Amino acid sequence: MEVFLFGTPENSLADHPDHPNIHAFGNSSVSSLRGTVGNFRLIVDMNGTRQEFQVGAVIFGEESRKRIPYVPMPELPAHPVVSSMQKRGAVGTPYFFPGATSIPGLFIANPPGIKASERTKGTSAAILAASVMPRSPRQNKGYVVSIDQARCRGCGRCFQACPFQAISFRKNSIGGSYALVDEALCKGCGNCISRCPTNAADSPYRDRLYLERMVEEILY
Repeated sequence: MEVFLFGTPENSLADHPDHPNIHAFGNSSVSSLRGTVGNFRLIVDMNGTRQEFQVGAVIFGEESRKRIPYVPMPELPAHPVVSSMQKRGAVGTPYFFPGATSIPGLFIANPPGIKASERTKGTSAAILAASVMPRSPRQNKGYVVSIDQARCRGCGRCFQACPFQAISFRKNSIGGSYALVDEALCKGCGNCISRCPTNAADSPYRDRLYLERMVEEILY
C-alpha cells in the first residue's frame, strides 16, 4: 500500500522511514479533511500551493487531531475528531476499537486512556487502517438514513437519539430548521427513525414501502 506522510510547518519530517512505498511531504500543512473510508480527501498546503489528495484511510497524530477539522459535507459545519469507547455500566456510546473514531476509516495514532506504548498504539492504528482499506472508492452507502425535508419539524429528537453524531440542522425557507444526515457518520442503526414523530426520518433501502412489498412477496 502507498503511504503519504505529512508533516507540519513546525515539524518538517527531517527523519522519516526510508521505504519505497512511504512518500514524505515535509513542509506541508493539512488544513482540512472530508469524506469517508475509501474516499477521503485531504486539503494540503505545501510551499505556498494548495493540493488535494484522495486516500482510502487516515491516521491522525494527537496534534493533528486537535488542529485539523473534519468537514462532513460542504453544507455541514466542521468539527474536531474525537475517539471514544464504551465504559462498563454506561450506555449510549457505540463500541469502537481503541484508536477508532465514529468516522469509518479515520483512526487516532495515540488514543488516550490506554496503557500501552506509543509504538504499540501506532502499530494498532496502522493495522486497523490497513484492514478497512478498500481497493477503490466505495459506491454502496448501505442502510443510511435520509430526511424528508417537507415532513421534518426540526424538533431535535433524532439529534438526541443519534449515538454517532450524524445529525445536523439547516435553516429552511420559512425560518425554521430541518435535520440533515451525514452519510459518512450514519451507521443506519434506526434510532432516529423510531424517535421521529412525523416519519420524516427513514432509510431509502428499507423504508416502509420496501418492507411491505417484501412481506407481500413472502406471503404470496
